[in-house]
Amino acid sequence: MELISRTIRKQRATNIVANREEFRRIFDDMCKSAGSFTPTPTWLLCKHPSEIESTDLSEILDRAGSDEVFQQEFADLDQRMNGWVGDRNAELISEKSALPLVESYGSFLQRRDSLGLWRTNVKESTNAEALKVADLGSLMDLTFLYTYAFDPARKITTILEVGGGYGRLAEAAFNIFGKSIRYVLVDSVPVSLYYSKKYLESVCPEIRVGSYYDGDNFDMSEFDCYVIPAWYFDELNKEKYDVCINIESFQEMGQQHIDHYLQLFDRVSVDRAVIYLDNARDYIFRGDWNFPNHWQKLFCSNTPRSWSPDHPAEVFVKSTGDFSAQNAILDDIHHFVQSAPEPAVTLGSQIEALAGKRVRTVLGGGRSQLKKVLEWRSGKGN
Repeated sequence: MELISRTIRKQRATNIVANREEFRRIFDDMCKSAGSFTPTPTWLLCKHPSEIESTDLSEILDRAGSDEVFQQEFADLDQRMNGWVGDRNAELISEKSALPLVESYGSFLQRRDSLGLWRTNVKESTNAEALKVADLGSLMDLTFLYTYAFDPARKITTILEVGGGYGRLAEAAFNIFGKSIRYVLVDSVPVSLYYSKKYLESVCPEIRVGSYYDGDNFDMSEFDCYVIPAWYFDELNKEKYDVCINIESFQEMGQQHIDHYLQLFDRVSVDRAVIYLDNARDYIFRGDWNFPNHWQKLFCSNTPRSWSPDHPAEVFVKSTGDFSAQNAILDDIHHFVQSAPEPAVTLGSQIEALAGKRVRTVLGGGRSQLKKVLEWRSGKGN
């Protein structure tokens, strides 16, 4: 990964209106070919499980493929944006309601802004008002990826992202790293398979974007980015990947899907590959995270993106040996931090609460003078 720029958004995104027949072709292929890769009803109907009355998959598919649902949920890009990133992440960072999240990302990123992304895109930018909270997540993601996956001896870094939505992170990655990366987007959700190619072509016109549904060969010597449905990936993939990513879509899948993708990451990645995951463990999916024992966990913590108590970003490196015990300790620390009680109230903080900071400052000054006196007396005694 070569740093060619520090600006994550170079083209202002415009709304994209879907072609109904093109969309229907992807949806029909999913119904015919996806099999076990068929998305959960949450993404088929764009509803929380508690809002979905039927459990009959054929009925759900009929409903999801209807013109009514298409018009309500999928007809244009802006319509679906909140579903991809969430309501709070869709807010502009200039909005007053977004200020707590902006401050949280700022405290997390600006202390060690190793790529200068916070400074360039937020602190010193004249275009910061156009950024959304989700874009601050991209700053964090790229900082993690560069920190853990940068290899000066590697000219091209090949990245595999499962569930990349409309291409949020891919856009930022191409703007920062340019053609020093190759990026494959694997998805099983028709709306993501449809919009991601069109969006990336719109905001990153200099990169070559291929798609299975445009009849393009899955050949990364021909493309910088390729969009492919999950049910064809195993058959057509010839690449090995340096980085594998999933951000906030495993949390909405079932156990068989997560098990498959974790095994897929392990199977198609190179030795010493970096795996970057960020998912809530206390949302829709509450099953087992069966990480391979030879993945060494380097990082596990909630971040400003976390909107639930158990929502860690995790970084692994594919290695050799059994790291299950060491990984468990990082998990234990993560859970301890989330459940730890508030720090004990000190005398100073009680005084400050009752009388204000000025009194505490005066007392602090008194302690410093007392310390000098004690040191003088001690020296005199000797």
